[in-house]
Amino acid sequence: MQKDQQRACDRERQQLHRASVRDRKIANGWKPSQKHKHLEDVDETSLRQGTTAELSRPRRQYKEDRRAKRKSQGCKRDKQQQGAISKGVYKWHDSVLARVAAGNSPGGQWTRTGILEPYPDLRAKINKRLEDLRDSGVALSLMTIRGIMVAFIEHDTPHLFT
Repeated sequence: MQKDQQRACDRERQQLHRASVRDRKIANGWKPSQKHKHLEDVDETSLRQGTTAELSRPRRQYKEDRRAKRKSQGCKRDKQQQGAISKGVYKWHDSVLARVAAGNSPGGQWTRTGILEPYPDLRAKINKRLEDLRDSGVALSLMTIRGIMVAFIEHDTPHLFT
């Protein structure tokens, strides 16, 4: 008997809750006894501003806001690595140029000869071009040096690549 009364009380409470939810929906414009949503034709073109790309990606603004609010993570390095090339101007540091001028290069004895050993004029031409570029202040990377060497070899002695 006790459980039947509890069940009836719960049923009545749930019905009251559903009725209040229904009243709120009706107040917001929901039409009862319609199973399909009916769209009202409203012209919103004047409300939208921006390009088609921005309007077609509504979440992009959230990403930009999140990116702006993002805090840096991790801890800073104790020792920042200084490169041999300045960040603002693409020139060699004075310390690197001083070491090169002082002749600070790894020692050792040459035991092998290179493929360009029989072509001293080609080696001199490549070295001259690289030294001229270095003297003008251009920072040379390995890819740049390799490209210059391949260009000279293809022009002067193309049979080395076959």
